[in-house]
Amino acid sequence: MWESTQGSGKAAADMSGGSADSARTMAALERLAGVLDDAGGQFGALAERSRALRRELSDGMPLARAIASEARPLITTRMTKLIDDLTTGALAVRRAEARQLQREGLSQQKIAEIFGVTRQRVGALLAGAAGGEDGPGAADAS
Repeated sequence: MWESTQGSGKAAADMSGGSADSARTMAALERLAGVLDDAGGQFGALAERSRALRRELSDGMPLARAIASEARPLITTRMTKLIDDLTTGALAVRRAEARQLQREGLSQQKIAEIFGVTRQRVGALLAGAAGGEDGPGAADAS
């Protein structure tokens, strides 16, 4: 399936700190699962808030009054924060996976094929992993 550039993936991982990379990947996946769990409930609540606001506007309430009475943070403010959290979590997982796959002996080209991105994107992910950048805009999580 995947060809390793350094022999067996397990042997390559054992020779180059694979257990630390595996632990980093698992930790990133666990953090992402927590973000997804949290986001699931919050998106549902935001959908209800959105429907309630639409009903108020449908009943003729001016938008300025509806927004003034809207709970804080506003719907779009909270959505932006949730999207940022999801992006940050996904980026951390993607970077950890790229680093682990590279340590297991896969080339940047092979990692790019697996992820469905360019080799240059994988290079940026790996460079970001070394630099510890994990925020939105640091690199594309796709």
